[in-house]
Amino acid sequence: MVRSVSDGSIRLRVLGSVEVCGPDGATIELNPMPAAVLCRLLVADGSPVDADTLVADVWTERPSSGTGAVRVTVARLRQVLSRVDLADRLVTRPSGWSISIEPEETDLGCARRLIDAAAEARRRGNVRAARVAAVDAVALLSRPPLASVASLTCFDDLFAEAASLADRADTELTEAELALGRGTDALARCLSRAEADVFDEGAVSRVVRALTQSGRHVEAVDWCHRHTSALVDRGLVPSESFRALELSVLRHSDGGVPLRRGSDRSFVGRDDELDELVAVLESLSDGAHVALVEGVAGIGKSRLLREFCSARVPLTMPVLVGACSPEAAVPFEPFIEALGSVSESRWTDLLRRADHELDPMLQTLAITE
Repeated sequence: MVRSVSDGSIRLRVLGSVEVCGPDGATIELNPMPAAVLCRLLVADGSPVDADTLVADVWTERPSSGTGAVRVTVARLRQVLSRVDLADRLVTRPSGWSISIEPEETDLGCARRLIDAAAEARRRGNVRAARVAAVDAVALLSRPPLASVASLTCFDDLFAEAASLADRADTELTEAELALGRGTDALARCLSRAEADVFDEGAVSRVVRALTQSGRHVEAVDWCHRHTSALVDRGLVPSESFRALELSVLRHSDGGVPLRRGSDRSFVGRDDELDELVAVLESLSDGAHVALVEGVAGIGKSRLLREFCSARVPLTMPVLVGACSPEAAVPFEPFIEALGSVSESRWTDLLRRADHELDPMLQTLAITE
């Protein structure tokens, strides 16, 4: 089968059916055995491959005459290559055969160049050019590699490279669409990847950003929760960049977000106070801070703090609560109650690390009392 292609720099196609291409754009699809031999020589990266290795790697059933079968297949391959001015690339050596095709002359190499170009364009701020290059790369890599060749272990590295490039192309396209504000377009692409691996911070971050751009803030917060909970269950914590993303989503979310941890919509009229508390929370990277909430009895101080903790504090941050009993004066009661409430193992390690600071302080207070 012969058809024209637009890019004369590609001499070998391994995405989809294996095809060889001429400088004029003519393309010939190879039969399975010549295609398998060609690809086996290709993955050898210019090193000669002997007949015994070709038989062992490419033939699923050993032919009666191994060397003879290889010579016949190589001769057929050379005939096809001659039709697209590639016969001189197939070299016969005393130690076997080799093929001289540079990675840049394959469609896989073309996809790699497009991905690199997309990343560079995005880095320079030319997001539209990045998207164009990424779209072309995704289109190339949408075809399964070596579709006309049996799935052989000698091609595992090639399959892995194609899968890795497909992930990179998909990521570049998603990032370009997010940079252009096309969250709805990006969401369908990145959602399946995050669902397959909730530990993949990059994938989850892209889902959160896409949902936020699409106005689906409640779902964005839920994804933050899912990722954080998965990490905490394994004794891990999210990165600083993910924490910043979560805080950003919580701060700029719509009125539906507070429902995520038992809050309700009846809490109104305290947006300014909540924003002030969030500002203190975001400044914790500069060191410890204290926020004083004061007011007459019954004005809603406790309700404000409950709302803040349930709807604005990321799940990665422990919240310890202690109170003074109005009936009896118990020494250090709020501290004892707060520290005694820690039952989850994920926070006990945190307190254990701070024990050398807490213990002397509490002993000093006890002596003073």
